Amino acid sequence: MAEADIVISSSAAPDFLIGPREVAEAMAQRDGRSLLLIDIAVPRDIDPAVRGLPLVHLYDIDDLQALVEESRNARRRELTKVERIVEQELRRFEGWLRARGVVPTVAALRGRADALRQDEVARTFKRLRDLTPQQRASVEAMASALVKKLLHDPIARLKGDDGERYVAALRELFSLDGDVLAEEQTRAAGSRPENPVPEA
Repeated sequence: MAEADIVISSSAAPDFLIGPREVAEAMAQRDGRSLLLIDIAVPRDIDPAVRGLPLVHLYDIDDLQALVEESRNARRRELTKVERIVEQELRRFEGWLRARGVVPTVAALRGRADALRQDEVARTFKRLRDLTPQQRASVEAMASALVKKLLHDPIARLKGDDGERYVAALRELFSLDGDVLAEEQTRAAGSRPENPVPEA
């Protein structure tokens, strides 16, 4: 004990093997270094009275059991937090997954609206040839803002929890079926290898 910083005791002895006297003698030779005693014997090997000695720390089975229980409780508390995080992320992932299903419709809707915006702006500029660059920029900004505001609610509904039920209606209302098909074909073409292996 005079040399070791940690002493673990486990025996079948019926009485204490280590008492305050033995520990005090060891501490006198340790130059002020603390000593950790761990008693895992039943019955105990180390007299609990050694806890009264300076720089001596004693842990027995009861102390270790308390530490284990506290660690278990801490893990339970953390488990609740982890489960809550998992549930939140699962909801986010489900929302993302649903949104992915309506992406072609959203893209087609935006594409159709942007094409109409460009056509109307170009038609307006033909009629108003004397507009300054600043005025042209204002018209462009106004048209873009108007399209964005008009599309905000439909796109938000599409990306919502029940967005799939709006897909068919929007495709029909805005005649998007051709646009969606073109979008899907474009994405599929982009994912194909440049030199596909011919089928047998």
